[in-house]
Amino acid sequence: MTDKQIISNTLRWCNKIRKKKDMEPIKELPKGTPGDGKTCPCGKVTGLTVGIYSAYDNQGDEVREIPTTESVKLFTNKFDRYEFPDLIEDGHGLK
Repeated sequence: MTDKQIISNTLRWCNKIRKKKDMEPIKELPKGTPGDGKTCPCGKVTGLTVGIYSAYDNQGDEVREIPTTESVKLFTNKFDRYEFPDLIEDGHGLK
């Protein structure tokens, strides 16, 4: 799978989550912080804490696990390794 496909499929997953939360779809992923599941691109747009294997929806005292797709797993892994520099928030370790 190409990087473009990974990003496109990840955006699709994020929009599915947004739809379930009655949020409008987005056209592109925002910049985010590597290694932070809440401020990574997926976390920012879904309101979830997104990890490599699962996403978590914190609702008060309850935490609900939400499965991710293969593309989201690939995206998160590569993003956390700074392999998507255009999506890294300024000031977060880019040289």
